[in-house]
Amino acid sequence: MHDANGKWIGWGMGDLSPKVADIKAYLRREFPHASGLNYSELYDERLKAVVANIQILLGLPATGVMDYATQRACGYSKPAPPRKPTLFTVHGTGQPDPLGPGIPADTARAVLDLYDWQPIGNYPAAPFPMWPSILDGVEELSRQIDQRPGPFAMAGYSQGAVVVGQVLKHRIMDPAGSLHHRLKDLRKVVFWGNPMRQKGVQHSDEWTYPTASPDSHGILDDRLEGLESAAFEVRDYAHEGDMYACNYDTDADEYKRAVCKIVMKATDLFYGEDSLLAQLGELVRSPVPEGIAMGEAIVNALQFFGGGTAPHAYNFDPAVEFLRG
Repeated sequence: MHDANGKWIGWGMGDLSPKVADIKAYLRREFPHASGLNYSELYDERLKAVVANIQILLGLPATGVMDYATQRACGYSKPAPPRKPTLFTVHGTGQPDPLGPGIPADTARAVLDLYDWQPIGNYPAAPFPMWPSILDGVEELSRQIDQRPGPFAMAGYSQGAVVVGQVLKHRIMDPAGSLHHRLKDLRKVVFWGNPMRQKGVQHSDEWTYPTASPDSHGILDDRLEGLESAAFEVRDYAHEGDMYACNYDTDADEYKRAVCKIVMKATDLFYGEDSLLAQLGELVRSPVPEGIAMGEAIVNALQFFGGGTAPHAYNFDPAVEFLRG
């Protein structure tokens, strides 16, 4: 039914539609005085009178027109449930299955009642070469964020934390970033074993290993910044002894960071001047802290491929509580 200006105002006298029959059926079920309504698709005088009576009961103008306000007030039309925020998760090295076992996915499965989960696939999570793998993840996570409007959260572990960190720092927080317009939608970010961890930002996962010192930071030179004043909430779970997430400004840890750079940029394990072996050899031939040798450099590099040390394992229960809060 339309008003004098041609604007649709609701269902009213003379309208003929299956929708009218559906309205009658609903009113017969819910309102005793509407039990005599017929089953036709015509909006007739009887239906108009019933609707006007319901409007009086509900404190609405008794127009006899089944407008949106009346549909809402009598329960016929219910608002769509609010859309849940999206949780994007990125797995760590050697975990390319976005739905498989892993800290980010296991965390997401525990909050499915509160979030729409979007795990990041099309990302190899490769141990070698690592940096191209990270860049693949950055592109896929950026694409998924761009395609999903509304509030969102992100969670990443290890190599996946670098993917999340790169998108967060360079594409969301950076005013010139391609996703800076989505900063207002970002609610929460979770990291475990984060190589980009900002100095002084660390949280306890309430488990076996002690929390990293505030004096430590992630192993990458390109680390997160400005999290202490960000509008979104952050949990960066880091253990003392986690070679990826807990580094100090010492000669020994500077050497580890040098090995990290080599692992990131090496294009081959054994062959060519950019191979891992060649670059490690160059590093060891340069001045290094006493007691560090080629063997230790190789061990450090292999730990990148193998998932690091025991402190790189994490309890995800506190992250679940954080995301649910």
